[in-house]
Amino acid sequence: MSNFTKFLVPFVLLFFVFAAQAQTTYYSQGVNQSPSVFGSWNTATDGSGVSPTGFNLDIGDVYFIQNNNSMVTNGNWTPIGITLRIDTSASLTVVNTDNVIISTGGNPGILVLSGSYIHNSTAAIDNSILGSISNTYEIGSTFTIGSNQSFIRIIECANLTLSSGIGVTTTRSIRLDGTLNLQTGSTVTMNGTNSNINNLGSFTGQTGTGTINTKSTATTPIPRSFTWAGTVNYNNTTASQNIVAGDYTNLNGTGNNRQLSNGTIKIANTFTPGAGIYTFSGIPPITSTIEYNGTTSQNVASFTYNNLTISNTTSVVNATGSVTVNNTLDINNNAILNMATNSIVGSTLITNGTGIIRTQSLSATPLPSGRTWSSAVEFNAATGGQTIVAGT
Repeated sequence: MSNFTKFLVPFVLLFFVFAAQAQTTYYSQGVNQSPSVFGSWNTATDGSGVSPTGFNLDIGDVYFIQNNNSMVTNGNWTPIGITLRIDTSASLTVVNTDNVIISTGGNPGILVLSGSYIHNSTAAIDNSILGSISNTYEIGSTFTIGSNQSFIRIIECANLTLSSGIGVTTTRSIRLDGTLNLQTGSTVTMNGTNSNINNLGSFTGQTGTGTINTKSTATTPIPRSFTWAGTVNYNNTTASQNIVAGDYTNLNGTGNNRQLSNGTIKIANTFTPGAGIYTFSGIPPITSTIEYNGTTSQNVASFTYNNLTISNTTSVVNATGSVTVNNTLDINNNAILNMATNSIVGSTLITNGTGIIRTQSLSATPLPSGRTWSSAVEFNAATGGQTIVAGT
């Protein structure tokens, strides 16, 4: 064999290797097509090319669901080793007991989600498309779960939606780069002590009226300083938990001891502290504040507050029991705190704001003595004598 031939042979072999591994891109061909039907795909966007003859013949092929196209499963679809791309206004819906599996141990597939993936099937997502470790979830894309699921994998996506009435349980973390949408009656339960909701950088908070249950004992079991439009239950009964600052609709700390982080915890509806011991966490000075900021009637929990702010100026805010304030009591202008027959306690309390405090208490100390009151104080019991304590 000549030197030239010896030089040429490896390149010829390499050419055939690359030719054998050449990728083909197939495009979806309309609305409500089944991904497991060969005719639903074509090498040309307009359908003028050819359809695949098998889904496992060329690992590395690309299946592209085009804009304004939708696909709905009609049985399992298992194109192992492909790249599945779902464009911005495209969707793939998995129904019944169907599943979409694009990865095995030796042949990992890739999901590139720009549009919507909707899992309404009862098949376990753990064993489905989530099994791809190189998935890409682009900003604006949505992963919807429409069936009850239990995860042992980390969930990572941009927007995550749980359909109405759906329950999801996980011992791992949920990592989001968009919005968590918990529709009416849905629940996500974080059962691990290090099972957290993480902000990947573009998290925007939670919408919908669903519920988050968290047993995490991490410093930030959910991202701090975001809006939680449903109910958040810090419900670990065997360990202390940290309640992060943020805008809550309903906040429930029942179960064990809790720490309130520095910053403001805003309550738009109800705060249920439970019977545990509360402390304040963070680097001094301690700035922990609970603010009742609803737009309908609210009840103030009987509790020991570091700082307490009433900013609900739409409806009267009513105390359900005695309230202790260690630092600042701030009643915003036009806000009304009605203590009824309950007392305000706090020997170091200072006040701020020009709202109104009402008391019908017949106690000798309905308010702490010797304080300066920036708010108007109304002693308005209908019957019985009231004690007006010393103060300014």
